[in-house]
Amino acid sequence: GMRDGFIGMGHGRTLINIEDLQAQLDIYEKVIAQSLSVRATEQLVKKYKTDDKSGNSEAIKTNTLPDFAKRGIKEFSELLDTSAEIKVSPSGKGKIIISFVNKNEYLRISKLLKGEN
Repeated sequence: GMRDGFIGMGHGRTLINIEDLQAQLDIYEKVIAQSLSVRATEQLVKKYKTDDKSGNSEAIKTNTLPDFAKRGIKEFSELLDTSAEIKVSPSGKGKIIISFVNKNEYLRISKLLKGEN
């Protein structure tokens, strides 16, 4: 992380410009994975910010979710009794995001997923 000095102050200052924590983490992971320079990180943040302003691209993607993902959101939400989100990129890759409010709920969901009752 930032503490081990691998990612410098310049990186940190650049990342702080992003309000969205999830986006911050995504970019941070790219910076680490690709050992990006501060300059490259700034470009990435700039690109993120311009993408972000173009009429909230996230909302558009959600509307065009494939049917299996729409069904999945409903199924996961009902099965786990919590809100679930599924994101699918145009290439077909995706992720499932399961929400929990605290550690107890996390543990409850974890047990359900592992099939432990």
